[in-house]
Amino acid sequence: MKKFALILSATLFLVACGGTETLQELEKQEADIQAEIKKLNDSLTNVQARITAFKENSDSNKTESYPQVRLLTVTPGEFMHTVDIQGVINTDNNITLSAENGGKVMRVYVKEGQNVVKGQRLVDLDGSVIESNLAELRTRMSLAKQTYEKQQRLWEKQIGTEMQYLQAKNNYEALKNQEATLSTQLDKFQLRAPVNGVVDAVMVNLGEVTAPGMPVVRVVNLNDLEVVADVSEKYVGAFKTGDKVEVYFPALKDTLSAKITAIGQVINTNNRTFTMHVAIESKDTRLKPNLLAIIQATDFRDAKGISVPSNLVQTMGNEKFIMVAVQQDTVFKADKRNVVTGLSSHGTIYVLSGLQDGDQVITEGHLNVEVGDIVQPK
Repeated sequence: MKKFALILSATLFLVACGGTETLQELEKQEADIQAEIKKLNDSLTNVQARITAFKENSDSNKTESYPQVRLLTVTPGEFMHTVDIQGVINTDNNITLSAENGGKVMRVYVKEGQNVVKGQRLVDLDGSVIESNLAELRTRMSLAKQTYEKQQRLWEKQIGTEMQYLQAKNNYEALKNQEATLSTQLDKFQLRAPVNGVVDAVMVNLGEVTAPGMPVVRVVNLNDLEVVADVSEKYVGAFKTGDKVEVYFPALKDTLSAKITAIGQVINTNNRTFTMHVAIESKDTRLKPNLLAIIQATDFRDAKGISVPSNLVQTMGNEKFIMVAVQQDTVFKADKRNVVTGLSSHGTIYVLSGLQDGDQVITEGHLNVEVGDIVQPK
């Protein structure tokens, strides 16, 4: 503005002293002065804009001086609490065949890993003594049969006595019963597959002598697997048949969905547990009997419960509270809600009382505010 005043003064001086100036010279001076005035006005507009921006920035800085927080609106929803129960894979078709009679191993028909069908012969033990007795018995039985049939024909013709006929009949039938008994005994020297499956182990070698009750072959069928677990009695009534569960196998680092198929009705007095059975419907060949499994079962569910992240609950003495933001006119102020909490699961905690639908819970910055502080939501 000082520069503008100097230019104007100089112009007036020239006009006063320049009586001999022409019209063209005066018009040129006027144009120069108008250009200088426009330049000064542009400079003035720029300075005014910078002043306005500076004021606005100062007001913004004052607003940002309030603690910035992030809010979560409380909404009722499903809350589930799960427990991990350790168990192992089991199958009813994990069968170890033992020798009922001792004897020398004469033939081994299978090897480990071989598929077998029910009734297939696996191992033969030495049953030569039984075979000899059976052969001798069959010779005697052949003669007894002929004698019986002859006496029967004679008796039908009223020849001979009834006693002779009955003795022949009884002798033949007794030998038939003995044959059946020896055949059954001989079968016990032939070990056969009780189910369709896979030979998991052959525990004898050709030529070895087995004792009665000695394990010989193990056959496993992996089509009907289940997880069996012992569950603490404190969960009595928490689970029922048909409940869906997740089964995790630590060794495989894999999880599959399943259902509870049976719940034990008796408490084991040794460890105060009851049994849970979970059927496994999977063709995964990695699943083996006795493989460790973790059953993840739901013992509590509320379809319209209120839950928040567990780290939002603060404790002071015996008091538990959660920081919330309450809108008052155009600002938000921090407030405290005393709460009663229940179970926690997977990083969330069930709130029994103290929060209600629509509350604005402070999830970020809740440790840096106090009741009554003005906060700025992000």
